[in-house]
Amino acid sequence: MFAAVSVPALGAMIYTVMRRLQPGPVVGFIVVATLFFALGNAILIIPLGLVPSGLALAATGFDVALLGVAVAIGDAFDEGQALRNDMMRSFAATVAVAILFGGQVLIGLAVAGQNSTMAVLLFTSLAIAIAINVLADPLAGLLDRLAFSRSSGLSADRAALRSTEAALPLRSGNPLDGMDEETFIRVTRRALGHYGDLAKLVASPLTALPDIDERLTSRGAPDQPLERANELRALLADRIAGLKPRDGGNFGTSEQWRHYNSLYFPYVAGVRAYAQNATAAGLDPVARQAWQWLVTEVPQRSLHNWQNAAARVIATDLRSNLVPAR
Repeated sequence: MFAAVSVPALGAMIYTVMRRLQPGPVVGFIVVATLFFALGNAILIIPLGLVPSGLALAATGFDVALLGVAVAIGDAFDEGQALRNDMMRSFAATVAVAILFGGQVLIGLAVAGQNSTMAVLLFTSLAIAIAINVLADPLAGLLDRLAFSRSSGLSADRAALRSTEAALPLRSGNPLDGMDEETFIRVTRRALGHYGDLAKLVASPLTALPDIDERLTSRGAPDQPLERANELRALLADRIAGLKPRDGGNFGTSEQWRHYNSLYFPYVAGVRAYAQNATAAGLDPVARQAWQWLVTEVPQRSLHNWQNAAARVIATDLRSNLVPAR
């Protein structure tokens, strides 16, 4: 059981968190949680009488929670976002639900005595209450699809609003303060990858760029998260367009076109050359040329490397406008 369940699960978690450069605390979480999780499993599988089985089971659950925190921190680090405020809000909401329903569970157990059926029902009710709190957004989406089945547009709009609200970062300071060059490059690369997803661009630290402030002021737009995300998308589009060679053509396959092609066609033009069952249907003539070129002549790994290099160029340009202001 330990070999079949614990080892693959831990391996997947460690790979997920550590496949990219992570801050030191995450690595510490992973090492400590892995050791104690393995020890807890061993105690449960091989009852040596060292600790009560209930305590060993509780300790194993704590280790799983620690691994979950490490994965969440790693994901937030990869996105360039802060996590503490979001985690504290979620923790407070879950504790409130657990206290309200858990208090009733304790009263029910005190009244029912050793009735195992009643205990199962009460603890199931507590688990459902916590699950509803944690899965509020997906459940709301499901109810929208059921209630507004005749109006798919309304359901999609409500889903977009929920995803945007969930993506809004809970932060009080400037997320770019103290950000080193490599982190800035990684955040820029991720923002380029989210070019077509406004809800994810809302949460990007790049929405705090001084260039965004200048763009909002120049057109008299309100300083709102969605406006900042739209301006970030426009700013990225301008920087991508700046990579285009000045030879007057719309498409080329020479080395000087690589940075532009690797970002413009997959992200701006919507060319999905490597997607399963992808076709060139609906693309304009230039995008069709790019699709054919990518499919027949460019390995996916090469495109990924070109995108990383192009993101570094754009990040350097954006950071050059940021550093003097600091």
